Amino acid sequence: MKIFLLIFTVISLLVMAAESGDKLKCDVVGIPESIERGRSWLLSQRDNRWGWGLETHRAIMTLYLTNHSQFSTGDLKDQLMAKELEVQLAVALWGPNGRTLSAGQLALYIHGLLGSCHNPRNYFDTDLTEMLLEYNFTASNYSLALESLSLCNAGRKLSDERIGQLLDILPPKAGAHFWTDTQAMAVLALSCVVRKQHYTNISKNIAETLKSFKKIQKPDGSFGNVYTSGLVVQAFLAGEDNGHGWDFKQALRYLLSQQQDDGSFGDLLATYFVLPGLACQSYVELGFVKCVEPPTSNTGNGAAIQEIREINNEGSAEYIKICYSLWFENENEVNQTITVDDIQPNTTFFQIMNKAAEQHSNYKFKWESTALGPYVVEIAGIANDIVNKKFWMLYVMDPATNKPVLSSVGKKL
Repeated sequence: MKIFLLIFTVISLLVMAAESGDKLKCDVVGIPESIERGRSWLLSQRDNRWGWGLETHRAIMTLYLTNHSQFSTGDLKDQLMAKELEVQLAVALWGPNGRTLSAGQLALYIHGLLGSCHNPRNYFDTDLTEMLLEYNFTASNYSLALESLSLCNAGRKLSDERIGQLLDILPPKAGAHFWTDTQAMAVLALSCVVRKQHYTNISKNIAETLKSFKKIQKPDGSFGNVYTSGLVVQAFLAGEDNGHGWDFKQALRYLLSQQQDDGSFGDLLATYFVLPGLACQSYVELGFVKCVEPPTSNTGNGAAIQEIREINNEGSAEYIKICYSLWFENENEVNQTITVDDIQPNTTFFQIMNKAAEQHSNYKFKWESTALGPYVVEIAGIANDIVNKKFWMLYVMDPATNKPVLSSVGKKL
């Protein structure tokens, strides 16, 4: 086994989309191909840190909602994207400039963590929902709805006062800029409350708002621009509308018509609003993520490292020889390698690190205890650098694929 580390919508005619009681179906011709093109474009926009800058949370949410297994396969690239999200959030929360996040941005990070199979209520011993509740929610009604949705999705019970504030957003407001978007986001938040807190008495309020959306659908299927239309389609899906009184399929065709030659829907924000709806998903589904342990056989790409594993039988005991390598940032070659002998199965890498440190001073390290287990903060005198987003990360070679898999030092080998 080889192990190494890296730093690092006037309608003249309405066509009924479904009979009363039917669930909306995203079965318009061309949708699967459109989703795939959109995802490919999104992935092509990653930077050299495996993120999307300040849009990393939105990108990860979109990838998950269009493929629920995105972050549950153990793929190395997926894990690097998720790690970049964590690093960005850590810098925004605890960097040298102090907390630099708005409430809306924190809400998006909570959603990103959910989509990447991380628990926002235990982020390095920090409950991000508790932190979000400390903010002043007077920024905008849209922000109030978004933050409420993220709290609900993360399993936080919304107070009656907050639910009342969301209900106050639902009625149409003539002349209000982007009010349809705000209503749609409130529908999403309240739909989460219905599902998680079983407040079925507010379903009628949601239905009345969806009815008002049906009245503004245009002949081309839109509800305004592509951003608003994508969000309204999600609201219909989250509110479990039956498709009566408006043309759902035409709305989907409108969204399809907005896709550009490069696969995007104009920009990342539009793609983030549109792709989930085409996949018959809404942001509410982030509250029902089912994460699974990655399979032992990993299909991710990584550095091509030759596996070295030796097993010696001494009596009834089985021993493994571990090849432990240190890689530094963007170096193309292994900088340091040490072999640690006589390792028994089910040993944690943390224990191996201690043995290596006894053998050679270059492997001495510092660590901190966290709820997730030991957290390495320095090796060979090189410490994690939050400002420049460089952190020690552990990868273990998968013997089935001969490819590296992101792991943790407290996990048994």
